[in-house]
Amino acid sequence: MSSVSRIALYALLMSCFIAGAAVVYADSMGDSTSYQSETFYDRLHPPKGDDDTTELLDPQASVEPAAPKAREKAEPPPKRRELSDILEQMESDPAREIAGNDESPYTTLTLPAGMALPIILHNPLSTAVNRTGDPVEAVVSQDVYLGNRLVLKKKVDRLSGRLVQSMTPIQGRDGILTILFDTLIFEDGQRQPIVAYVVTGRGDHSWGGMTTRGTEPMRVTHRVVGIGAYNKTVYGGPRAMGEHIEFLPGEPWTVVLQQPAQITTMTEPTVYRPAY
Repeated sequence: MSSVSRIALYALLMSCFIAGAAVVYADSMGDSTSYQSETFYDRLHPPKGDDDTTELLDPQASVEPAAPKAREKAEPPPKRRELSDILEQMESDPAREIAGNDESPYTTLTLPAGMALPIILHNPLSTAVNRTGDPVEAVVSQDVYLGNRLVLKKKVDRLSGRLVQSMTPIQGRDGILTILFDTLIFEDGQRQPIVAYVVTGRGDHSWGGMTTRGTEPMRVTHRVVGIGAYNKTVYGGPRAMGEHIEFLPGEPWTVVLQQPAQITTMTEPTVYRPAY
């Protein structure tokens, strides 16, 4: 075989070998691409089975709108409470505060301890006539406000109390009179328990009890260094008879609440507008 034939045969064999290798490489690349494509597709479009969760992985799956909820039946509006019901509840449980709300036109306010109330005495009082336990009546002399709300009306709302001490005068001491108010009485007849004393300028909130002077005048000489002597009249001997404590109707007083007091008023605030 000549050299030319050998070269041609060698070239033919090489071309066949290269063509075969190309076919094998193409087949392998095709299988890999198909596997990758199938795997990616399978991930995006998994086969649907009995499990409902597979449908959630399908981005083209249609979602049916949720059925509208049945409309709940509206509850009837709360029943409007009457003032008599509120007062009955307060009498059964005085310490309970009945807060104002939309269902009631009334609200409960708390008058703080130490609040002063101006009053005028309604009935006469005297240690010569009255005794411990006798009733005392007074009327509010000025409108009383708590914030911007009118809580007590002058010449309308009243206070009721009693004599807690009434002692007749004796020789050497005046009579003693002490009053304690225990009830607020409103225009509509509502009664509210309170504890209030009358301002008397004394720590025991009473009048009288002063010691009387003697009945026999005596002259006493006093001497002061640098000034000299001077005479002064003093009373000795038996002490004088004490005097009665008396008050007439119209006597102006100021009472002070010793404890907080709750009162029921209209829910709408009353704005204070002073008269000029």
